[in-house]
Amino acid sequence: QMTNPITPDSATPNSKSWADYLTRPLAAARGSWKAEKCRRSLREFLRAAWLVVETEAFVPGWHIDAVCEHLEAVTRGQIRRLLITIPPRFGKSNLVSVFWPVWTWASRPEARWLYASYAESLAVRDAVKSRRLIQSQWFQANWGGVFQLAGDANLKSRYETTRGGHRLAV
Repeated sequence: QMTNPITPDSATPNSKSWADYLTRPLAAARGSWKAEKCRRSLREFLRAAWLVVETEAFVPGWHIDAVCEHLEAVTRGQIRRLLITIPPRFGKSNLVSVFWPVWTWASRPEARWLYASYAESLAVRDAVKSRRLIQSQWFQANWGGVFQLAGDANLKSRYETTRGGHRLAV
């Protein structure tokens, strides 16, 4: 005889009951769905986060899709060495140095980043943009529960997450 029958409203260790999902406001459900879509796809994250960092509208292109696909493969460990050669002003710095590390931290806040440039001011510029994105209302609403920036190590050129990750700009 079964003492705890499983019903559609039964909660499992990995999920809430159906009643929780059915009673949530539709807007909240849509928001969490969009956040999950952004967490899974660097391209979707880039599209959603672009205006948080930049003033000009996002202009998609095949080169952005290609770079996003390759950076996702680096994050998954499928690519160990990647050289990106596209002309200046095509979004390479923003994509690689601003959005990609923040996107990765949404899933792996323990990741560690070292960014170097021929001019330290460029590495610091991109680190500041990333930090602004992390501290934005949009990011905090979607991934604020994953990590925060550690208060004792929050400089322009170096900051850490509360989960052991860090970014250093030199």
